[in-house]
Amino acid sequence: MRLHEKFRGRNVRFISIAMEAEDVVSEFNSRFGILWPTLYNLELDTMNSLGVVDPDSLDVGMGIKPTIYILDSSGKVLWSDHGYRMTHPDVTSTLDWLELFIELALVPPPVESP
Repeated sequence: MRLHEKFRGRNVRFISIAMEAEDVVSEFNSRFGILWPTLYNLELDTMNSLGVVDPDSLDVGMGIKPTIYILDSSGKVLWSDHGYRMTHPDVTSTLDWLELFIELALVPPPVESP
């Protein structure tokens, strides 16, 4: 939530994506204070195309890896944690890295000389 607040008004958007039903997602968002939009009821094929499905865990109901992407305004992926943050022991460091990558994404590209 800290990063959502920090980057509010700086052309940064947070979006969550879930396979769960709207009522489950809404309850989760309310419980944890998530204020940004969430897409819900996504099909497994759609989630797979986003690269967030862990086929080894689908049979135990844990087949989706929470994943962070940073995209530019054209939709190009600039950075992703590839779902690895779930294995990071230090959440603060992960958030610090995410903050850094967002800051870097906001820097305008250099102007090319003619």
